Amino acid sequence: MNHFNDIYKWSVYASDEYIARVYMWCSGDTSESKSIDEMKQQYAEISKERASLTDYEIKQMSKINTDEYEVEVHHSWDNGGEDSTIYSAVKVDGVWKVNDRI
Repeated sequence: MNHFNDIYKWSVYASDEYIARVYMWCSGDTSESKSIDEMKQQYAEISKERASLTDYEIKQMSKINTDEYEVEVHHSWDNGGEDSTIYSAVKVDGVWKVNDRI
């Protein structure tokens, strides 16, 4: 759970497209003018002020096809908040990566 807010650790398991979307969601920057490394750097600063993940539970996994799954995850946060998110995981060059949040 310590890796959830650390983009340098979780981005290894994410597609560049997902990193760009997360950066856009958190920063509001829709210009698409930054490199992935610049997005990671700015997200790292933004995430310092966000709630930290304290617990999670994988609720369901659904196979879309041989190269894609959807995974429903319930999160608990250190500010008392809870939420559920569905993530899309795809195989990129033989490696599973988070590709979207639905």
